[in-house]
Amino acid sequence: MNKFKDKVSLITGAGRGIGRGIAIAMAKAGSSVILVSRNQSELENTAKIINESGGTALPIKTDISDERQVNKMVEKALSKFKKIDILVNNAGQFLEKPVLDTTVEDWEKIMGANLKGMFLCTKGVLKGMMERKSGTIINFSSVGGRIGLKGKALYSASKFGVVGFSKALSKELKPYNIKVHIIYPYMVDSNNTIDRSKEAPLNINSVDDIADLVVYLASLPLRVDIEDIVIDPYLKG
Repeated sequence: MNKFKDKVSLITGAGRGIGRGIAIAMAKAGSSVILVSRNQSELENTAKIINESGGTALPIKTDISDERQVNKMVEKALSKFKKIDILVNNAGQFLEKPVLDTTVEDWEKIMGANLKGMFLCTKGVLKGMMERKSGTIINFSSVGGRIGLKGKALYSASKFGVVGFSKALSKELKPYNIKVHIIYPYMVDSNNTIDRSKEAPLNINSVDDIADLVVYLASLPLRVDIEDIVIDPYLKG
């Protein structure tokens, strides 16, 4: 499958879960993939799966909340591939804690992973995309970025921030033919234990479901711009 032949994708949080599934799916579709996370061994495992299947993967250990590390990661990626066509900002952290118990350290950690990291990675790839007048950016928010979740105010705030940033960015980048998509997952089997050959629960999505969605969004022609994708559970009435 060569849907993304000659394309290069950068996926954050690619060491496990949704990010790993996305990276594998993009590689199967023909894209070279840059794998980013803070865990070197997990990145190498993902890269091994891709490379042994005939794909091309470059793992780069990076703390995306650190500007210096992000800049070095982008520099290394461009040194190998010369361009980045698709950015998937998937990495993030979850926190469930009442506001009164939330610390400034919690704030910095969650905002760094969920919002600052997305900003830094986006800024890192933008110059090349704007020069080529081509590119796709896919940002992961959450149901918490739509309605707010009880006991998860800090997490929800970070995910609302993803939405505001993405929508403003989309308007800014339209003259450059760069599309920005937002995915709002509800509940995902991040450990990928769902067997899709059997009847799966209707209130949870598999990693493969999300990965297929990312491949679909990234493959849309320029004339089709889907800004928001909300993934709600399928509940029978």
